[in-house]
Amino acid sequence: MLLAALSLAMGGVYVKRNVAIQIAEREIEQIAPVILGNNGSVRFPERIPSPETVYQIQMAVQTDDAQKLNSLLIEHRFYVLPGQITKR
Repeated sequence: MLLAALSLAMGGVYVKRNVAIQIAEREIEQIAPVILGNNGSVRFPERIPSPETVYQIQMAVQTDDAQKLNSLLIEHRFYVLPGQITKR
């Protein structure tokens, strides 16, 4: 009886851990890039957010408001790619 209870408890922990890993993997897959150009342009190559979010991100880029841009990117699950990489 004790072994059966222990076996059920261990199985439950294993299943719960695997579900948590799968959820984390799905959340990572939902992150999409945003390309910021040198002239303040913003492009969304994979996933386009709502028009209001696009406007807010564009305004944050144009006004150089890094804190606002960072919070918008985190909230809407985006990461930044440079528009052009130059070697110096």
